[in-house]
Amino acid sequence: MLGSVALEVAVGLVFIYLVLSIICTAAAEFFLHRYLIFEGHSCVNGYGWFSEERRRLHFIGGLL
Repeated sequence: MLGSVALEVAVGLVFIYLVLSIICTAAAEFFLHRYLIFEGHSCVNGYGWFSEERRRLHFIGGLL
């Protein structure tokens, strides 16, 4: 009985972790897209600052 409750709590926490990770990564990518591309920055071809920050955000999103 207690093990079943603990398992449900653990699964719930993992689900919340995954949802928050996806939301935080999406929000950060939206910010980068909105404020870097439309502000005149053109380093979005896979070699510039934007691609480096995007890679870093995916890493940070995975750590959340």
